[in-house]
Amino acid sequence: MEEAKRHFKAALKLERDQPVALLRLGDIYYETGHAERAILLWRGLATAHPERIHLVLERLEVSAFDRGRFSEMEQTYEELLGHNPRDVRVKLALARLHMKRGALDEAERTLRGAIELAPESAPARLLMVQVHRQRGDLQLALDEVETALRGLADGAVTACGRCGRHFEEYWSRCPQCLAWIPLPPA
Repeated sequence: MEEAKRHFKAALKLERDQPVALLRLGDIYYETGHAERAILLWRGLATAHPERIHLVLERLEVSAFDRGRFSEMEQTYEELLGHNPRDVRVKLALARLHMKRGALDEAERTLRGAIELAPESAPARLLMVQVHRQRGDLQLALDEVETALRGLADGAVTACGRCGRHFEEYWSRCPQCLAWIPLPPA
């Protein structure tokens, strides 16, 4: 592990925001009991490479929960949204945090923002169902389920980025050329 640590540090000297080095060096620090250093590296990755934020969201959450620092995580998410206010993944993570704290009004507000940005987002709709269920408003929960199902039933057409073949259901690999298809947006 020490050798890997040296290599990742060397990579960061050559390229300050090298994503793999930031991620893996953070992992090493976290595993060896240096959570604060790990968090700095992961936050650096999220800020420098917002398109790769999905790599660190769960790591940041787990580290905050392990240390009992919910408010720190909320601040981190708000900061990340300040850099990229249209990132639905961060909004969903923030909504989950609000739900864990029992702040259902905040969770709903955050989810409404996520749904406004990505109305077809099944994860956002499902979290909204949970918010309504926790409040005991089963009719709103059912309405949200119906909206989510209508979105799925609309049959959004997916196209392969390599060969261009169109298909109505999601495939992890294109049935024609076998290229990997990225997951639909959150």
